[in-house]
Amino acid sequence: MTAPAARRSRRDHRWWKLAIAGVVALATLVVGAKILMRDDSVDDSFDTTAAATAVQDLVDRSQVSAEVQDSVSMSACPFGDLDTLVAAAPAGVQQIAVDARQTPEVDQVYASGQDHEPPIVQCFYLTSGDGAQIDNQVGLFAAPAVDGEYHQVLEGVFVGVDLVFADDRPFRGGTMVAYCGSKPDGSYTFCESDWYDGNLQVGAYLTGADQSSDIARTWLAAVLPDVIDALPQNSTSIEVTPS
Repeated sequence: MTAPAARRSRRDHRWWKLAIAGVVALATLVVGAKILMRDDSVDDSFDTTAAATAVQDLVDRSQVSAEVQDSVSMSACPFGDLDTLVAAAPAGVQQIAVDARQTPEVDQVYASGQDHEPPIVQCFYLTSGDGAQIDNQVGLFAAPAVDGEYHQVLEGVFVGVDLVFADDRPFRGGTMVAYCGSKPDGSYTFCESDWYDGNLQVGAYLTGADQSSDIARTWLAAVLPDVIDALPQNSTSIEVTPS
């Protein structure tokens, strides 16, 4: 759904030139829009049972508590190679990633300590600004499904943050949500897209000069099949090191 180290440092999130780049970004969004269009005569729903089990196993082995803000490192990203996943993103995401990669990749199980938000498994790049410069972050997360109306859950997670939602869209047996958030004083901004069904939620988040909910959603739609397939294949080989 993003904090010190992450999505959340999604939370400490993440977010923020030329005509050619604009044309490339527009073309990518058109392709993404086609990806999001479904043929309702075909059941192309994801089976997320194994992926959800893999996420829960990583959370359990981390020993983090949902009640307290905490993070535990993983030995690798269970979604696959993060650079490869970023390469599937729109140009705007890749541009942010150029700056975000100034610091090493972070792979972790993260608990925000916020009500209604379970611990999440996430992989991201984050380069923090110094107040005068913009933070740059790109990341992906997965977590167990949450109970309740999803928008309301997000409002409860992002306390003190103004969220602006795009229209929800059905996608592969679940729902795709896209939104941007900011604090009134401008100290915290990000854009994100989440997909969820009855078992699992997966999200793509970013902060940087080209951030938008559209490119976050396009990125998520492009990599979601790979993320769901990779989780059960990779999770058991990943080491989780509780502090």
